[in-house]
Amino acid sequence: MKPPGGSDGSSTLIPNDEGKGFDRMRDPTYAGNARNGNSMSGARPDTPISGAWFSVQFQELMNAYPPLS
Repeated sequence: MKPPGGSDGSSTLIPNDEGKGFDRMRDPTYAGNARNGNSMSGARPDTPISGAWFSVQFQELMNAYPPLS
């Protein structure tokens, strides 16, 4: 299980010393492929590399409606 607030991956290539690239499914402009029915990902822009703290995603979880229990 992934801890809340941890990034799934970046939407663009971010220089880092961990060898992590970017994930096309995290790119909000990606138009999809046959495996997902050519659907837009709906991803947020400016996401950090995988495993990095992602404050915006954590805030979404904290402000969920209905509240998470």
